[in-house]
Amino acid sequence: MIQQVSIIGSGNVATQMAKALFDHGIQITHVVSRTKENAMHLAKAVNAKVSEINNLPNQLTIICISDDAIAHVLSQISEDIPVVYTSGSVGLDELPKRQKLGVLYPLQTMSKTGVVEMRNVPFLVESENEDFQETIQKFAQQLSTSVHTVNSEQRRKIHMAAVWINNFTNHIVYQAQKITKEQDLDYQLLLPLLKETLSKLDTKSAFEAQTGPARRGDSKTIDKHLKAQTGTAKELYQLLTDSIKETYKNEKL
Repeated sequence: MIQQVSIIGSGNVATQMAKALFDHGIQITHVVSRTKENAMHLAKAVNAKVSEINNLPNQLTIICISDDAIAHVLSQISEDIPVVYTSGSVGLDELPKRQKLGVLYPLQTMSKTGVVEMRNVPFLVESENEDFQETIQKFAQQLSTSVHTVNSEQRRKIHMAAVWINNFTNHIVYQAQKITKEQDLDYQLLLPLLKETLSKLDTKSAFEAQTGPARRGDSKTIDKHLKAQTGTAKELYQLLTDSIKETYKNEKL
């Protein structure tokens, strides 16, 4: 059972992963980050020391950095060191071959602040090395009760779905907040609606749960909304309206 790891990164995922590992009794011995101040802050929080890539010990190293930087950072790590990375979209086929390289992807939105209940976070794991994949799986099970083996293509697709369900949903809520702020209205009025929207998805598919003017074909209401908006917000409203109409075009109300 793995009891010591190194962390590369000091952003949202690195911070939450490091804290979760620390809370589960797994020692983070080394923290590497391009920003020394951030590395020092994270290292202090988990009783680790700040290190350079070329000084990492031969133990599991978790790369928690932006997707575009993974290949470059990986190329600087000794071949002897087992490595996992936390990206949802970077496939193993996009990276240099290594004997012990794998994926440890936590399917959850994370920020530096707050507490993420890792026990409930699905972890998607993968490696071309069967023995190392089993090692990663057992390691992930120390953190979460939901660990799944998927291939790179499956992971890319579920990451794309996650962008829809999290990032785009959050941006749509931001657009709603802008409207209420501009009209000096209380955004809190919308929270029961938002909560009910999500709650319905516990028992219904999104297809079944859809309501609103686009599904009803209420063109007058849609036109009013479009006239009241400008710029990309108007374009986004039109695109989503068109998508809903297309989805239900054969439905008889």
